[in-house]
Amino acid sequence: MYLNRLFLKGGSVRKTAKKVGLRTEASSRYEKGLPAENAERAINRAVQLVELIGAGKAVDGKIDVYPTKQKFNKVEFDSEKINRLLGTKISREDMVKTLEKLEMKVEGQTVIPPYFRVDIECLADLAEEIVRFYGYDKVDCTLINSEATLGIRTKTQKLMEKIRQSLVNKGLSEIYTYGLISPKDLDKMAITEDSDLRMQVIPVKNPLSEDCSIMRTTTLPSMMQTIVTNQSKKNKNVGLFDISRVYRNVDGQIEKGEIPLEETIVTIGMYGENMDFYILKGLVEKILTVSSVLRYDVVSEKCNNSYHPGKTANIKVGKDIIATLGEIHPEVADNYGVKGEVYVAEIWLDKLVKYGKMNKKYSEVAKFPAVERDIAMVIDESIEVGNIERAIQKKGKKILEEIMLFDVYRNEKLGENKKSVAYSLKFRSKDRTLTDEEINGTMEEILKELESSLGAELRR
Repeated sequence: MYLNRLFLKGGSVRKTAKKVGLRTEASSRYEKGLPAENAERAINRAVQLVELIGAGKAVDGKIDVYPTKQKFNKVEFDSEKINRLLGTKISREDMVKTLEKLEMKVEGQTVIPPYFRVDIECLADLAEEIVRFYGYDKVDCTLINSEATLGIRTKTQKLMEKIRQSLVNKGLSEIYTYGLISPKDLDKMAITEDSDLRMQVIPVKNPLSEDCSIMRTTTLPSMMQTIVTNQSKKNKNVGLFDISRVYRNVDGQIEKGEIPLEETIVTIGMYGENMDFYILKGLVEKILTVSSVLRYDVVSEKCNNSYHPGKTANIKVGKDIIATLGEIHPEVADNYGVKGEVYVAEIWLDKLVKYGKMNKKYSEVAKFPAVERDIAMVIDESIEVGNIERAIQKKGKKILEEIMLFDVYRNEKLGENKKSVAYSLKFRSKDRTLTDEEINGTMEEILKELESSLGAELRR
């Protein structure tokens, strides 16, 4: 007799079969674990059957090639641990009886499985065999009894939930979009070849289709596709938001074997009769308030090809852009077959967490009255409202409590490329009633700053 006994690990067999794409009956059996000790028993039985049917005669001797002998596992046996794992109260004696029925030897605190049970490797495997005989229907529902850390939401998760609830309260509907898009979507969004949004794209090696062949670097295509779907369903007024991720291969991270950059973006998209830039701006400012981002600047954006150059703004903290909002460029809307004006905002959630002050400070209700003054000025059309407000705040000092823009007026009588801008200013002190002299002095400083830095003229 010739025996060639190999002990093959099931995991190795399965990985190899999957890698070469070949599934056979042998691979199916060996990946579940077949003991090498069965070889001698099988060949002895085969020789016995040959003699019984008179097909041959057995002779003495055998050649046994058995280079790596099968190891017999020794598993720790602890009845208390098994009961805690299962949530049962089975006695040790009953457990021992069950294991012995399965031909397992119990020697004190050790269990030795039979040669053909190569799957018994740890305490959990013993528990599985015991509860199988005990009866799953007898296991009662119990609370988890274990030492674990307290499950709480992270700072980002808490903020995400606040933003989600705030937008839902404003009447928007949440959508869920795929992280895969088509390269054609980048063309539709007018993203140039030298843009990071195109150069940092991560291609999919085995895409299901061209529509899912790259990982998105911007959420705008996904939002536009959803808006197209809503318009095709004749939905006239739509407000949507999506909290999802973008993926970017920054500085060749993929080639270096590193994880690509993942950023979470809050995307708002809307269209309809009652939708405009200022409605969108109000929603973004609400998110900033919820995120406790108190200091920021609103600056016009004219270089983003996906947006209308005259109706787009960036919200910045210092030099860092934390949000972009505005009307989708008409050509981009035409590329998607969208009719009418579409307003979209992109807000970087990670940057909201970075600049937001989660520990709020409360101040007492003001005891002293406020003084309100209105100011109207003629200024160049090119000067942004944000620059005007910063100049007013600079000289308003601590007594300036609120600035409110209430009028923008344009007329040929004002002059070519001129506009009139009017603000309502509220002054208040926490420790005294302000006098007219204090207010007049502050107003004069504000006017001088506006004239010197922005060339504004007081409109009388």
